Amino acid sequence: MSNLINIISKSPLKYITKKINGEKVTIKTYLDMADFFNAVHTVADNCFEIDEDTKEEIYKPEYLEPAWRYMVLKYFTDIDVSNTPVAEIFKTTQASWYKELELDIADNPVYYEISKAVERVIADKIALRKNSFDKLCDSLSILLSENTTDRLADVKYVLDGLEKVDKKAFVEAVVENNLAKNRGGDKDVEES
Repeated sequence: MSNLINIISKSPLKYITKKINGEKVTIKTYLDMADFFNAVHTVADNCFEIDEDTKEEIYKPEYLEPAWRYMVLKYFTDIDVSNTPVAEIFKTTQASWYKELELDIADNPVYYEISKAVERVIADKIALRKNSFDKLCDSLSILLSENTTDRLADVKYVLDGLEKVDKKAFVEAVVENNLAKNRGGDKDVEES
């Protein structure tokens, strides 16, 4: 059986330092659990906006990239972004230095794991806020995607059969049946 300590000692976790436009930047090659969770929620939670009228969270996919860039700088580097607005970070990270930095960070397996976790958190938040109408539409979509040919043939058969029914006799039978039930009987109405 392998020993985890031996494996770790042969490939220690280390940060790397890189020069970006003459500045030394430390790139984190691993995150602890708290930073992982915070990175996921920094992106996912910032993709929603509160609707002023309904007070519900509305998913805004256009917020994903600015939030992602902020998260990359905050959790994977030692660049201080604490007092910088996200809009400014988004603008300045459109330069080539950011792409170079992000390519180094993207080699980290946890970078991809954050992306998957963000997708799941967003999907869960969207699913939780579905109202009754949304759920009805989902149910109808499922029904319509199933093979309905057999069901439609059954409905057509019943409707075709209804054309052969004596309408006057049918109405009289229904009225008599209802009268019998109102009198306390559940059985078929006796013929008069």
